[in-house]
Amino acid sequence: MLAPMTSGTRVTARPLRADETGFVVEVVNAVQPHHPWKEDEVRTWWSSAERMGSVRRLAIEADGVAVGWVTANKRYEAPAGEGLVLTFVRGDDRELLDGAWALAEDACRDLGIGLARTSVWEDEHLALSVLDGRGWERRRRERFWRLDLAGQRERLTALRDEATSRVEAAGLRIVTAADLGGKDVYPALHQVDETTSADIPSSTPHVQTPYDVWLMWVDRSPDVPGRMWVAVSGGRPVGFSYLDHLQTPVTTGYTGVLREHRGQGIARALKLHTLVQAIELGVDAVETDNDSENRPILHLNEELGYREIPGQLKLYRTLGVA
Repeated sequence: MLAPMTSGTRVTARPLRADETGFVVEVVNAVQPHHPWKEDEVRTWWSSAERMGSVRRLAIEADGVAVGWVTANKRYEAPAGEGLVLTFVRGDDRELLDGAWALAEDACRDLGIGLARTSVWEDEHLALSVLDGRGWERRRRERFWRLDLAGQRERLTALRDEATSRVEAAGLRIVTAADLGGKDVYPALHQVDETTSADIPSSTPHVQTPYDVWLMWVDRSPDVPGRMWVAVSGGRPVGFSYLDHLQTPVTTGYTGVLREHRGQGIARALKLHTLVQAIELGVDAVETDNDSENRPILHLNEELGYREIPGQLKLYRTLGVA
């Protein structure tokens, strides 16, 4: 079992307490101020991770002072011992960061994770250098995009109307989840999510998210049903996109269309509905992210006027499990 042992010269670990979410957010926001977290998001993430698998969380200390934290998660259904590990450490001390990652890898081994994966922002040069030195392999890139909405109302509204007319001409309609009964339609949307998520390029097999866990993330506000846009064909949802207005920055939470209905401009129409709604809500800018090999959605981002910003690299390392 993992013990709070010293790694290197001054790095130690102890179990991270459930009441330390304030510290967790403080560290994350120091490391990545361009994508801050909130305490309610941390609590939701921790709860969903515990529902779906085994978890180890550590506070990283330098000379007894907490300076960072680690989480290692292994889903019950994950194949080949695959698991996620994230490490956040304040400052630019290479030795400290390397020691934190050594402890993070030990936490993975403790959980039986044989193939560890992590995500690091492209502008976190020190972290990437440390991981390169520890034998982590850069396998994938998640591209991030930002669309400034000032002065875009007229253009995006015209594009939305044009795209909606094309979809309606094909016999579909676009409505909100609220129009379809709110939570009553969520099970069908969860199924669309699971089906379409399996088509997203990835280095590891898709692992399904149980409905109750999906609901933790999607239904976090009474406003959600009115901000979730659904494409309906023959009375059945075949695609959806929603505005995650609780995040900072505001994002398009997810856009997915069933394979048999692609090529009809549905994703374009759905995404445009979320963008126009964001303008109506007074949002200054929205972001989205996509795997670098997901060419159709990347092309759509470019067409709609998004500009690319620094993204994330997805790294993997095979670990010997004790």
